[in-house]
Amino acid sequence: MTVSQTMTKFQEQTLSALKAEDDAVVAMVKPFVPMLEPFVGMVRMPFAEEFPTPREAVEQWFDFAIDVLRTRKDFTLKLINLFPAMGRPAVVKPASKAA
Repeated sequence: MTVSQTMTKFQEQTLSALKAEDDAVVAMVKPFVPMLEPFVGMVRMPFAEEFPTPREAVEQWFDFAIDVLRTRKDFTLKLINLFPAMGRPAVVKPASKAA
């Protein structure tokens, strides 16, 4: 197995573990929703109508995070492209034999 394949497998396992964890948290919280629902919205904040909804806030911040990662990726690829040799493995020359 190559290093790239190992990294890909690790990434897939990490994402799978995160999803399983997310699903477990949702399943754990779900039974409490009917009990807590009457309290949602009881707290009044001044200017609350000016704030985004929780869904809007999550969408906005995750979209921003995606844009930041995309920008950082583009920047990093530009740097790598400045040094074409960085895209290839180093060639190790055998040591010359002393006479």
